Amino acid sequence: MQKTNKPLYKQVEHKNINRELNSINRELNNINRELNNINRELNNETPKKLDNAHIRIAVTGGIGTGKSFVCRHLEKMGFPVFYCDDEAKQIIRNDDAVKNALQKVVGKTLYDENGRLVKRVLADFICASAEHAAKINAIVHPRVRQKFEEWAVSQHSLYIYMECALLFEAHFDDLVDYTVTVAVAEHIRLQRLMERDHISEEKAQKWIQLQIPEREKQERADFVIKNDGGEDIAEQILDIHRKIQDIHRKIQDIHRKIQDIHR
Repeated sequence: MQKTNKPLYKQVEHKNINRELNSINRELNNINRELNNINRELNNETPKKLDNAHIRIAVTGGIGTGKSFVCRHLEKMGFPVFYCDDEAKQIIRNDDAVKNALQKVVGKTLYDENGRLVKRVLADFICASAEHAAKINAIVHPRVRQKFEEWAVSQHSLYIYMECALLFEAHFDDLVDYTVTVAVAEHIRLQRLMERDHISEEKAQKWIQLQIPEREKQERADFVIKNDGGEDIAEQILDIHRKIQDIHRKIQDIHRKIQDIHR
């Protein structure tokens, strides 16, 4: 006998339940991480605390999802944003130690006779294989991490943001307290990428495949912002802040209870 497929409303209901469960699990992970810090503190150990003065939030998403668009909204709302991709470009163009290291990997043609980056040579090398991309990242990413740390301690806002396309791939998520991924339908991503960079669909697909799948990004992120034009970006950002504040209130309550127990 042929199995009967579940009604569509049941499938949607199950997806919504799974999404809620994932959200709860991420919140519990944050609380457990903070509890571990509190326990170390009570035992006079050094806690793994990123930054007492700020709440660090990273924005990621696949190429063409509109990360920069979301980050411009953040800046309009008064929140400082560190752009990892822009910083990486500056480092590749201007950091002499990095330039020398890159030339050893890519070749002397990476920079022209005036020392200017030949972008096509770098793009072709990176797109040739994941191994090539990893070699470039191993040289550039440590300098970007250092620049972010220097930038972060100079900020005065409670919420500070990092934009990072390779957040999970480069393990930059260990530099922040919370992660947000920007989500959009794949056909919209392709169209944006082709129009923005004047490339073929084949090349756009190749660039997308260099990154981890969007579903994995969304599962690993603490929050998701939808950038398909159907939901207000600013309201989604404020909702994330409200949820973070709620998490911190719960953590503070747990902190007080633990301190009461140890008195």
